[in-house]
Amino acid sequence: MIIVLCAIVLFIRVLWLFYFKKSYHIGFLLPFFLEVIFVYPYMVMDLLGLKWSYFGFIVNYSIVLTVQVGAAFTVNIPSNNIRFIPPRNVYKLAIVLILFSFVGVISNLTSILSLFRGVGALLELSHQNAVSRYDGTLKVSVLYKISSVLSYFTTFLLSMMYAIRKTKKTLFFICLHFLVLLLDSVLMAARAGMMLQTFCFLANFYAFSYYTQKREGFRVSFKKILGGVSFVLLVFVFFVIIQIVRGGKVDSEIIPIVSHVLTWFVGYIPCFDVWISQYYNYDITFGQRTFVGLFDLFGLSERVSGVYPAIDIGNERYSNIFTAYRGLIEDFSIVGLYVILLLLGGGVSFIPNYVARRCNIFWAPLTGFIVFFFFWSYVINPYSYNVIFFAALLFWGYFVFFVRARFCD
Repeated sequence: MIIVLCAIVLFIRVLWLFYFKKSYHIGFLLPFFLEVIFVYPYMVMDLLGLKWSYFGFIVNYSIVLTVQVGAAFTVNIPSNNIRFIPPRNVYKLAIVLILFSFVGVISNLTSILSLFRGVGALLELSHQNAVSRYDGTLKVSVLYKISSVLSYFTTFLLSMMYAIRKTKKTLFFICLHFLVLLLDSVLMAARAGMMLQTFCFLANFYAFSYYTQKREGFRVSFKKILGGVSFVLLVFVFFVIIQIVRGGKVDSEIIPIVSHVLTWFVGYIPCFDVWISQYYNYDITFGQRTFVGLFDLFGLSERVSGVYPAIDIGNERYSNIFTAYRGLIEDFSIVGLYVILLLLGGGVSFIPNYVARRCNIFWAPLTGFIVFFFFWSYVINPYSYNVIFFAALLFWGYFVFFVRARFCD
């Protein structure tokens, strides 16, 4: 039966394509992405023996459909192509930012020699950091906290640069930046950190590309779908490697680790499904979950590691990944969730047209911020992390004051 339901959803998706006429329209492509991560995996969940319900399926699809309806209010693509012009010293700024990020990463090492004592020493260090994070005793330097904000700012900046113009020079800085992020991910055993940065890059890159003629390169095709599947497999392998590192052993058993990572990959759906169908109550917390980092920063509530306790999702597997939509429901109710999604869906489709029509780039970064929210919504609201929230504000300020634009027909 679940296969039939997914087939119906796919058929409706084809009808939406006839409505938008262009598969690269952001109002079509973004909801399609949400379908891929929130609806079609139900078939995989059923095969794995994970818990799910028809009510949960309906709620998940209604989330996608609400975003789609909001985006459908703007059918046209931007009337002008926009050429964003960054300041001349942008590469010098990138060098400073990447160096600062590297210094911030190694500032947490008790000794620089830890980098050169072999794989075993690095695995042990990574394992210690993982344990400390979970028991709440992990201490990081002030320099590291600052560099974390700047590293996300760098990701926003370089993704915009690469969307503007794909040069080897920009690509070199991107590779250098992600090498530092990889080092941080390994040393801090932050398996989601690298992936979060990657999604931030992809979201902002896609959003700024949509303002240019390059948006036509995002047409849905078999080749691109195959590329997306390959990317997911690559990320899966990366997570398996990081999980081995977290264990602190070179000779870890691979099967249990693969099973654990697989649960992490699809566990968010049964987690949200079980919660919405069995545990949901109607207490409204008015932003405490959505902006948990800011509430903790201002002393309004204490942030708990993991945010939510894990629940049984079936087949002796547990997960505490409830998606960003649990937080929105708890904060603003289900009705509030649909209103917010309608506005976000409408905004992501309307803003590019407004910017192009009014020749005013002030609101352009919002497109990337909204896309990033949806890209990471299968885990949590990315702006619940203070480092990302402040990095986004910093990038927006930099963009408004230093980036110029030319509008072309």
